[in-house]
Amino acid sequence: HNYDPQGFCWTDASWTKMTNVWDEAEYGAGLIKTFDRMKSYADKWDVPIIIGEWGSQKKILSGSTYNDEERGKHAKFFVGEAKKRGIKCFWWDCGDFALINRKKTQPIHQPVIDGIMTGASE
Repeated sequence: HNYDPQGFCWTDASWTKMTNVWDEAEYGAGLIKTFDRMKSYADKWDVPIIIGEWGSQKKILSGSTYNDEERGKHAKFFVGEAKKRGIKCFWWDCGDFALINRKKTQPIHQPVIDGIMTGASE
């Protein structure tokens, strides 16, 4: 599991600074450090690394607009950096993390899906 940076990924993380905006300059280095440690471990023990659960919850950016564009930027960065290190990622798709309306089989947060797909294809 990885929900970093926690203040961005969660709607209620009282132990840290909350934000609804992805700031690569502020948070990117921390994720890269984590991914590098995972890669080092995988190489040392010759094992694959799978992040079986990750994501960011929807938050109001302003008015009634969700921070989907910001979540998309985070998703692109997360998946892209993980991919560079051979790490596979599975988005936690439920509740406020959900990207797909399962009853209607339709995307509900397309910018996040686009971010995942772009990060995976680079």
